[in-house]
Amino acid sequence: MVKKTRLGNIRKSNIEKTKRNESQIRKKQNRYRLKLILSYLVIFSIVTALGAGLSIALLFKIDKISVIGDSPYSYDELLENSGIKVGNNLFLINTKASENKIEKSLTYIEKASISKKFPNEVIIKLEPAKKEFAFKTDQRFIVLSNSGKVLEICDSEPDETALVKGINLKTFEVGSKATYEDIKQGETFENLISLLSSHELNKITGIDFSSSLNIIINYEHRLDINLGLYENIDYKLRMAKEIINTKIGEKESGVLELSTVSKDNRSYFKPTATN
Repeated sequence: MVKKTRLGNIRKSNIEKTKRNESQIRKKQNRYRLKLILSYLVIFSIVTALGAGLSIALLFKIDKISVIGDSPYSYDELLENSGIKVGNNLFLINTKASENKIEKSLTYIEKASISKKFPNEVIIKLEPAKKEFAFKTDQRFIVLSNSGKVLEICDSEPDETALVKGINLKTFEVGSKATYEDIKQGETFENLISLLSSHELNKITGIDFSSSLNIIINYEHRLDINLGLYENIDYKLRMAKEIINTKIGEKESGVLELSTVSKDNRSYFKPTATN
């Protein structure tokens, strides 16, 4: 009986060992299969990525660059300063960097917008910069666009610009936006020209900030519009436009007094005396 029991125990132990060995073998086989699958997946991903990269490189080469908008520069000058060339990859060009380069390098471009048209075209839209304002400093004139971009520095007052008095520029590098010695005054000036544009008062020939209590705008070299303080400036400009369009003759000259219009709703026009 004892021998049978021992033999039974030995057999049972051998069976358990066999099962454990089989289990370990299966685990090793599973780990191997998993490693093999992962290896295939990595290889597949690499091949797919290489294929996609090769396809992009071959299929999305730029073969057409279109330029839209007025510009004083030639087509070749625009392309050279954009850094974009026929044959470049459409996916790899940095449109923002190219826009900034055009606006910085080509002074008389106010704004450049670059878009991609798949599969192989680049479109460059341009907005030209126009001479709008002139600031006198050190016997020279600094010419700015409506956005404040410095267009040129000249020795004589340029034609077709509004001469700005009472505001000093701090920096004025050609191709960059000018900065002001008095930041608050500069902000007021920029807000004013934005409002003038929105009210379509486009024939301004002078702006005088010499007195903060009495801002004066010259219109068509014939009308001095006295705005007084900057407060309620939007209302004053709307009033100025209405009076100019409906009550003052096209050839009349004089002073339009609007400094108190926001208080008593009254304006005054004093024509220039004629002999």
